[in-house]
Amino acid sequence: MYCPKCGANLSEGAAFCESCGAQITPMGPSGGAAASPGRSPAKKNVKKYLILAGVLLVIVIGVIVWRSRNTDWAGTVNRAKSAVEYQWQSLYAEGRVGNGSSDRHLEIRDTRVITIAPNDIEFWDGITCVVEFSLYSNYFGSAPYYSNALSYDSVVFYADGSCEVRSANPFRQYSARTYSYDYSGIISGIYELGTQYNQTFSF
Repeated sequence: MYCPKCGANLSEGAAFCESCGAQITPMGPSGGAAASPGRSPAKKNVKKYLILAGVLLVIVIGVIVWRSRNTDWAGTVNRAKSAVEYQWQSLYAEGRVGNGSSDRHLEIRDTRVITIAPNDIEFWDGITCVVEFSLYSNYFGSAPYYSNALSYDSVVFYADGSCEVRSANPFRQYSARTYSYDYSGIISGIYELGTQYNQTFSF
């Protein structure tokens, strides 16, 4: 074995030429440079692409989850609150609530939006979502007693853009008619909006 630079005779397995100091590349069985140990470039590339695909998948899933939790429901919820406000204003005007008190008070709390999946069930025909509120009013008397008078209102939205207030929860109505509490093919999403849409009305 000879040094490719100066031609000096080399000892077997030498890494450097003793004459000129040149680095010696080990020769493979076919006379070419011996392959360095480890994975082949192709395998390394496959692993790199798999890692990249996994990172992208995590990002996509994260975006989907974030969007589902941060859907802008302001327009829908505000329309629902206006419908509830109008309903209760009418009830007070008719003397049907308030127990004759001049303290006509209504609080909307704890908003929840339930979206309805497309289905062929007659009861849910055309319904796109249901907005639910916890309501506190002076139904049983003046303040501060209204804080203990909890009731609920649900506002149903239809595909044509209209909505209506239902004092009876539509899910309870459906269960009462069908004797079923299985909503797996009906509900497509539940959005707990908490207190961000809380509001107090005085009539």
